[in-house]
Amino acid sequence: MKNKLKIYSVLLVVVLVASVCKYFNVYHHSWTNRPGEELILDSLNENFAKIDINTQTWADTIDGTPVTQTSANWHAQDKCTFEIGVPVRKRGGLDHYLYSRLTNGQQVMVDMQTVKIKIPIEESQKNIPFVFSVVLAFAFVPFYIWLFVIVWKILRSVYKGEVFVTQIAKGLEKAGKLLVALWVVGRIVAYIILSIMKKNLLMAGYDIDFPIVGELSSVIFGLILMIVSQIILRGKELQDEQELTI
Repeated sequence: MKNKLKIYSVLLVVVLVASVCKYFNVYHHSWTNRPGEELILDSLNENFAKIDINTQTWADTIDGTPVTQTSANWHAQDKCTFEIGVPVRKRGGLDHYLYSRLTNGQQVMVDMQTVKIKIPIEESQKNIPFVFSVVLAFAFVPFYIWLFVIVWKILRSVYKGEVFVTQIAKGLEKAGKLLVALWVVGRIVAYIILSIMKKNLLMAGYDIDFPIVGELSSVIFGLILMIVSQIILRGKELQDEQELTI
């Protein structure tokens, strides 16, 4: 018990230090300019949506000649796409930057750090088999179900007044381990997808940035639960020793 508490405490300190250090991370990487690429702001593309344009036909009011005119009214229906949120960093050595012009004429520079990339499903299936993508999509489901069951058992015990300290402490420890496992699985799944989709995820002027650490909030919360569980067990152990002494 003491060993577990010491190990969980050390791990929490390491994770907290890593979460602080990642905000001061300085990238040292080489880059190459890829000719012909551009980042543009354009109208909706037919690769990503089905656009229904209303067409009207009527007779000309002057000589009665039938005239067909396409109206400006159109309806867009999103097509199925493969979506993935990825962290990015601007590629060095380029002399183009993103700006946003405000109504008063002022310009602000836009620095993208995380974007959601959409790829037509037909293109994504060329690189990721459908079955494999389904497996990746549901990789987290068993962990969430297990976590839900643990929390439900703890709450049910408390609601019924069956407060068994040892069982609750062990439940908290399992929940903490599951949160850490979810973070590990998330990093593995993200790395697999980004590695397979590397060619398709290229973005003009930016490099896809895969931080090994990533978001650590679930790990921190999981380790806190594990530490709390050991503190509860330690307190129960001391209480039992006092009762035996008396």
